[in-house]
Amino acid sequence: MTGAAHIVLIHWTMPPAVGGSESHVADVAAALAAAGRQVTVITGEQHALPVPGCRTISVDTLRFDRLWHHRGASSELEDELYAELGIVLAALSPDVVHAHNLHQIRPEPARALARLRADLRLVVHHTFHCHALWPAGAALDPGVFTAWDANYVLSAFVHTELARLDMPTTLLPSGVDVGRFRSRRPCLRAAAPPVLLHPARLVPEKGADVSLAALRALRADGVAAKLIIADGPTPDWDDVIGPYRHGLAAAVARWGLAEAVEFRRLPYRDMPGAYEEADIVLYPVRWDEPLGLVPLEAMSARRPVVASRCGGITGTVRHTSTGYLVPPGDWRAVARRIRWLLRHPDEARRTARRAHREVRATHDLTVHVADLLRRYDLTCRTAAG
Repeated sequence: MTGAAHIVLIHWTMPPAVGGSESHVADVAAALAAAGRQVTVITGEQHALPVPGCRTISVDTLRFDRLWHHRGASSELEDELYAELGIVLAALSPDVVHAHNLHQIRPEPARALARLRADLRLVVHHTFHCHALWPAGAALDPGVFTAWDANYVLSAFVHTELARLDMPTTLLPSGVDVGRFRSRRPCLRAAAPPVLLHPARLVPEKGADVSLAALRALRADGVAAKLIIADGPTPDWDDVIGPYRHGLAAAVARWGLAEAVEFRRLPYRDMPGAYEEADIVLYPVRWDEPLGLVPLEAMSARRPVVASRCGGITGTVRHTSTGYLVPPGDWRAVARRIRWLLRHPDEARRTARRAHREVRATHDLTVHVADLLRRYDLTCRTAAG
């Protein structure tokens, strides 16, 4: 094969950790393998779920806890990453390395890969999944990335925000596996109480408390709705999930909602079934979401979405056309929109169908991966020439 026969993807975490970047990398890896390419995933996740058709290699120096808690010299960590990644990449001898989110947490993984690119003559692509640097106070060094063969973003919002930091990128809209995220049951047709789904990491910025407060208002009005709140599995990176969940559980007990709220463990493999069960998907985040994979997955599954009007979400959810937007963190607005959807189920289903068509037209994973493969092959031929 002329071009990228063997592709290595690098990301510091993978499913079973729940998150948009983790899901994206797993989905892209599987799609690349289905397209006939040899795919290896290098990750710091020590118990990564198998990706169909792919090999997964766990690298200790990429573990989140090691990166987060490292207190020694930056040069020491960079040298450790360089050594361990170098052994693996030299043995694999890939045609393309595609790293994901190496600007986040610490600069050393990207710096180590930059050295390996030069020493092993690697073709390196990179995707920025977010604009915000974490932890607060971290700095982006565009010079590390601009020498690489390609840098991508998955949303126009992140593209604009990184441009403010003098980091040029190419926009490749994120893709959803529309064959995996599909529903056979139309929403809001069952005689049973409507099911609301909040499928996001259990951290304050994702707004589970907003969905819970909206449910409380609905129940007070006599609406017998049920709320499912995703409850991991995911690492407690900021040590906030435990206290936040405790506060939510206390509110459920205080408000007498025990029979109406379910905290459910929703691993990566169970997400399609959760959307199938839901009638309305809630995503009332409090921050500028880089993209918002949840709304895209829900739209693919023909479920009406009520999401915050902020960040990359506004690039996929068009108010009253492909979903419904509310002010960030506004539980009253969320409750009002749910009431409206329950009173207008036919319009809710029409919106869900439009959303499904939109995802198929603009965010189909197969289109995203085909575009990646063209770019991989082009850079391989350029490097060989």
